[in-house]
Formats: sequence, C-alpha cells, structure tokens
Amino acid sequence: MWSSYSNAYEERYSVKPVSNAKVRGQLASFVQRVPVLEAPMIAEAYVRSNNSRYVAAGHSVGCLLQDAEKMRTELVTGRRGTAHGAREGDRKAGRADAYEQMFAELRAEDEANAKAALS
Repeated sequence: MWSSYSNAYEERYSVKPVSNAKVRGQLASFVQRVPVLEAPMIAEAYVRSNNSRYVAAGHSVGCLLQDAEKMRTELVTGRRGTAHGAREGDRKAGRADAYEQMFAELRAEDEANAKAALS
C-alpha cells in the first residue's frame, strides 16, 4: 500500500512523501475502510487525481483517508465526482422541482375548473 502511494506521489511531485507515525496511522485506517486488494489502486488514482482540493492539499494522506469511500467508488465505477458534476446535478434537481411545482399547480387548476364546470 505504501509503495503504491509513495511511487505515484514521487512520480507526480518528484520527491518522496513524508512518512511518519501520523501518515502510517492514516494509511492503516484507510486500508480498514476499503477492500485491501483495491487499496493500492485507489491510492494511485488519488495521487493522479486533479481534483482541486487534493492538489491544494498536496495529495496528503489525510485527504485520501477522508475521501476513502468516494475514491473507491470513483475507481470501481470509472466516474469522477467533480464540483462541476455536483453543480449540474443540483441544477437539474432544481429544474425538476420547479416543473413538479408547476404541474401540481396546473393539476389543481384543472381540478378546480372541472368542479366549476360540473356545478
């Protein structure tokens, strides 16, 4: 696990990552949260990710640990979770809510008109 993370990190940053008790503890926790056989691939994908949060954090092991399940899901599905994708999903959900409200108002109006016609 360490070698996968370390090699990918060194490839990206041209320096070896810091290895201390905190980092080793975080990696041990990471391996407990994801399938052991997938952990090295997840770590490599994490270091290769251009997610702005990860880049800003220098691909620290803390961010990897924090997003362990997210990174595993991205690796397995081949779909990246991005801020753009989240905004787009939110926009679509907002439009769907607006349309549902409009349809509810139209149904209520139709029902009121039908009752009025029967009276």
